[in-house]
Amino acid sequence: MRDRLLAWWRERNERERVVLGLGAVAVAVLAGYGLVVDPLLIRSARLDRVIVQRQADLDRVVRLAAQYKDAAERVSALDRRVARPGAFSLLSFLEEAAVTQQMRGRLTSIRPQPSQTLPPYRELSAEVKLESVTLPQIVAYLTALDRAPQRLRVKSLRLKTRYADPKLLDGSFVVSTYDKPS
Repeated sequence: MRDRLLAWWRERNERERVVLGLGAVAVAVLAGYGLVVDPLLIRSARLDRVIVQRQADLDRVVRLAAQYKDAAERVSALDRRVARPGAFSLLSFLEEAAVTQQMRGRLTSIRPQPSQTLPPYRELSAEVKLESVTLPQIVAYLTALDRAPQRLRVKSLRLKTRYADPKLLDGSFVVSTYDKPS
């Protein structure tokens, strides 16, 4: 086979040998490009996309870690303000705040609401009703609640003007606090 191929090659004139040699080189270059270079370029482009995606994932993880750290610090701060059972009485505090703000006569009711357990916390709520109060009195009362030693949260607040005297308001709101059952 080799001898026949060499004989065939010798039968060709110089011009045909050059054309065949250039053709063989072109086929080898194209085959090398198609079999080696192009797959490497495709793989490199795919890896570049993966690098960009992984960098975005890393950035997102770093952001989530910072958010988690902030949330953990807030939970820790909240934990420090959450009373142990019996250390804080919501109903007593609401009444004391009304007395302090000289609104005891305007406080018509403090109704405890059913407690909800959100492990590891228990939510304690009470509905407070005030009648014939001015807006500055309500603001002062809510400010006193905001300065409580225990974390309090006003969940809903409804105010309406009195028909007899529009300068006075009737209000009701739900105040919640949390404790850690033992």
